[in-house]
Amino acid sequence: MTLPASALPMPSSYSALVLREWGASPEVREALGAGGRDPDSPVIDVRQQAAQLSKLASVLPPGWGLKLGALFDSAAHGPLGVGVQSAATLSDALDLIASYGHVRTPFIRFAICRHSPRVMLRFIDTGILDEACILPIHEATLVGIQSTLRNFIGPSSRSISISIETFFPAPDYADRYPAFLMGELNFSCRETSLSFDPWMLTKRSPLADPELFQLARGQLQRLAHAIDTEGALVAQVRQRLSAAEEMPALPEMASALRISSRTLVRRLGEVGASYRSLVDDARRARAEMLLKEGALTAEEIGYRLGYSDSANFGRSCRRWFGCSGGEYRRRLLSGRSAD
Repeated sequence: MTLPASALPMPSSYSALVLREWGASPEVREALGAGGRDPDSPVIDVRQQAAQLSKLASVLPPGWGLKLGALFDSAAHGPLGVGVQSAATLSDALDLIASYGHVRTPFIRFAICRHSPRVMLRFIDTGILDEACILPIHEATLVGIQSTLRNFIGPSSRSISISIETFFPAPDYADRYPAFLMGELNFSCRETSLSFDPWMLTKRSPLADPELFQLARGQLQRLAHAIDTEGALVAQVRQRLSAAEEMPALPEMASALRISSRTLVRRLGEVGASYRSLVDDARRARAEMLLKEGALTAEEIGYRLGYSDSANFGRSCRRWFGCSGGEYRRRLLSGRSAD
């Protein structure tokens, strides 16, 4: 089952970047409220974000998509950004984008063509956005993808052979493109794509972290499964739990979704899910990430995940990982997985 576009949940972090850069304008603030968005919600749906983008396209200066793409960092892309940054090779990073890019934004899907003599990353529009929004979203995405390439190629990135094709004609501000995009630019093509030499796929990242990459991919797999198969409500709950600083209680989640607690329990049960199991999944994913990062003690992680007693967190770790949180951290840091 594929969800209707209007039901797909999305993080609101991209809107926060727009607000930070252009939010002084009343018109921009009004645009970000389009679609009935709750400004305090960490998750919105595609219908709301499409409405925002349509409004923004009419009030932001030409070329705003290029500027927005330059504002992105790995944190803005959540687990996708973590996975791309920690991937061993560029090939692994691009595979992750092609497989799970729609978890962060369903406006574009990606396809990788590895045929000789060039590797091509194709942009496939999903038909959600109106024509005025597609150009800036393609621009922002191209800038973001090239940032990933630079992370792998390093200082020599300006000298490599990259070609960019866009489906749209050259805009009036096309002379600004070289400041944001490297390589040969071709406009009015059949589709938007980015191509480069195959040897680049083997380039290794200085930030490669196999364990962190697997953790991020696992989280993306769970979110993608919710979006693609479990239904809109489960996908929204998983996204909200993933974005929440602290795990909300069931009444809080129901209130955020604007339904009653009883309705939330009933509708989750109809698709074979429960709020308790979804929270447990989110806690496990968050625990793995935090244990790997090593900045917090196991007790602090348990508290952050909503455990009032460190012993309860320890029991959960043994159920999830087959060992204590401290032991699982040692296994992660030593490159061994739990049995």
